[in-house]
Amino acid sequence: MPLKLIGESPAEKSGVGLILQTINEIEVESLPTDIPTQIEIDATKLAEVGQTIHVKNLKIDRDKVDVKNDPEDVVVSVQIAEMKEEPVEKEAPSPEDVEATAEKDKDEETEGGEKPIEDKSSSRAQAEGKESTDESKGDQDSSEKK
Repeated sequence: MPLKLIGESPAEKSGVGLILQTINEIEVESLPTDIPTQIEIDATKLAEVGQTIHVKNLKIDRDKVDVKNDPEDVVVSVQIAEMKEEPVEKEAPSPEDVEATAEKDKDEETEGGEKPIEDKSSSRAQAEGKESTDESKGDQDSSEKK
């Protein structure tokens, strides 16, 4: 069965509070002729932050309609209407933060199972090149000694 707020809360009208309806319908059991089309909730009685209306406070003929919801369930409450926006300060990262981020990125690359790719053929060629130049120098040295 639907619940409908009627009227305007003084707390909301003055700007101190906001109305929060947490339950929009309730489950009831009754004879078909006794089921109301909706239950109206008078919001004009909600004047202060923290006030609530529970299922047990709803105006229902309990002799004809059996409400299945928990009587302590909150249907409507008045919440604080205070909304603060904190200024967002953007400042440049310090050199330490930049270094820490760079080191973290390097660690993530190696930990993620992806190792940096090394070109072994060029490394081998460079190593062999050094050996061959060393050998040729050795040959030159030996020819000079002769």
